[in-house]
Amino acid sequence: LVSTQLAMGGRDAGPEAGAHRKGEAEMKVSSAAKRAASVSQKCFVGIHGTWYDLTEFVNLHPGGDILWKFNQMDATEVFIAFHTKPGILAQASKYRTKMTYERQPDPVKSAYAKLSRQLVKEGMMSPEGTAGTWLFNAVRLLFFFAVSVLSIKMGWFACGGVLLCAFWQQSGGLMHDTMHTNFTYDRNLDYYFGWLFGTVFFGTNSEWWRREHNVHHALTNSYTTAPETQSKHAYNYAMPDKVKAAEGDVDHGFSVDYQMKEDVYAQNEDVIHLFGKNDPFYFLMKYQHFYMLPAMVALGRIGILVDSWRHGASLFHWFGFALHWVIVGFVLSLCPDWFSRAVVYYVSSLCEGGLHIQLVANHYLNNWDLDESIANDFVRWVFKSTHNIGGPAWFDWYHLGLNLHIEHHLFPKVSRANLRTIQPKVLFPVETSRKSLEIPWNCPQDISLFLRCFFFYFCSRLTPSVVRKEGSCKIPTIIHLSIYLIPL
Repeated sequence: LVSTQLAMGGRDAGPEAGAHRKGEAEMKVSSAAKRAASVSQKCFVGIHGTWYDLTEFVNLHPGGDILWKFNQMDATEVFIAFHTKPGILAQASKYRTKMTYERQPDPVKSAYAKLSRQLVKEGMMSPEGTAGTWLFNAVRLLFFFAVSVLSIKMGWFACGGVLLCAFWQQSGGLMHDTMHTNFTYDRNLDYYFGWLFGTVFFGTNSEWWRREHNVHHALTNSYTTAPETQSKHAYNYAMPDKVKAAEGDVDHGFSVDYQMKEDVYAQNEDVIHLFGKNDPFYFLMKYQHFYMLPAMVALGRIGILVDSWRHGASLFHWFGFALHWVIVGFVLSLCPDWFSRAVVYYVSSLCEGGLHIQLVANHYLNNWDLDESIANDFVRWVFKSTHNIGGPAWFDWYHLGLNLHIEHHLFPKVSRANLRTIQPKVLFPVETSRKSLEIPWNCPQDISLFLRCFFFYFCSRLTPSVVRKEGSCKIPTIIHLSIYLIPL
């Protein structure tokens, strides 16, 4: 009964009792079924109407113990998104139980499964035909590093810093591709490439990135009032008392998607109230519309390094991090004095702010909800929580393919080299039928419109719906941008 209830979306979940101040997010509480699943020692995951007992498989799962977050929930569409090789369910037959649950007919889910199978047949989720793209990316990566070194030797320190940032940014993009296993499509080989591009070149713990990013893809912009306690990484993050959580005795929400709320900012001011006034940064975050953009530019590099390493890492990744600083040390040793070294490193860190804005921008104008509601409606939720950034194809190299974010979240196993190829199949049918299927449309085709909305949103403290309706800058935005740009 508990499993079936969660598979159908936790129907006894309801809004928290009590009044909410105007303009704040209304916090819904996790269902009794979800609360029970969050402390259960058995891991049952529903796929295609059948329950699988994955308790013994969790530690063997190549994607990590994210399975606990889907304990006693229907994960069919998420399974389709991440597992595209044929025969995977057959390999898991020994974990199949005799218990079943009913999946209601849904044209969106059926169309998604059909399109996924079609893309697999067309080779969109394989390395075929992508070798040229990756070779070009590798050459560009080495070019940026070489020209950065040359610029510093010639005394053009600021220029060298910009090019060093380009090297970091492209390395981060390749880490993203490899840790999605979209590079060679061999999990073990891509893991080591991810270590090289991410941990060694970019300086970010690629293992940490993969763990958090998998959750981000599966349960985008989600929170819970009953966080799972079974994961070995669960207690690295905010966690209530296990007994109180099981009884529903919590007064605020907890991030499931760790990118929904970082230490010093959330996706907008409304969502801050979901996480309670006991948050040490609660008061500060009420003013994030003033500091968020300049902080991402000025301190984003430092923030992502601290965030990726503070929870610890394996010796292999610490070794990679040491190699990263050997490379950085070599570049900085080319400078004649400490001032020029500071110029190179901080200019490169400032320019990396563009990457951090890119990482934030694709989701942080959109909706959020309980994890159990999202898991039950994965396809529609991608359109509600994600949007694309319009722009020409020749500029995709800068966006690292993340500008085509709807396609990427729907089909994370499609190489970025193929995202524009699959775009008409993903977007245009949806555009014509989205009203009848209750699918929103978040795809500004003009990048200037997107940037206006983005700056207007963060500088004027408006809700996402107002941002999409307005689509233009006003005087407060211009004033705030002037304040940001003058010191930079």
